[in-house]
Amino acid sequence: MTGLDATILEGIEQASEFVAVAAQIREALREKCCGQPLSYQDVESVAEALGLSTTLVHASMATEPDLTLVITSDVRFTICVGECTLHGSFKNLQALLEHRKTRVEEGKMPFDIETRGCLDRCLFRPSMLIRSPDGYATKLRLKPEELPELITSLCDSW
Repeated sequence: MTGLDATILEGIEQASEFVAVAAQIREALREKCCGQPLSYQDVESVAEALGLSTTLVHASMATEPDLTLVITSDVRFTICVGECTLHGSFKNLQALLEHRKTRVEEGKMPFDIETRGCLDRCLFRPSMLIRSPDGYATKLRLKPEELPELITSLCDSW
């Protein structure tokens, strides 16, 4: 089995798990937010209460426009959690969440994370949109190991 085959199989497992619990997650998030934007701590508490990863909870917000996060930064990363999940986007989302949490704990400038069902860059998956004071960019064929440099270059220059 090739590396790509293993990534796709892992993506299918993650996508299947996600579909099975997405409705339950969204219901819990709606109860938590009461129509207001959610904090990252709200999302973590829902994940803990449901016994799920924060990655799955964040991903479930992709299809619900009324489930949003409080904006805390001028830097925002938008991750595709549609078909890109078959090509490793959950790993990218998980890595982004871990980097954000570490930055907050270290007192560094945080960044925001959004999830979307599709970014319309399917030929180059997994993909991510980047929004900063400098403008917009798209990172194609994103790998988790590329994130630290991206985050540092965008967040530590302000």
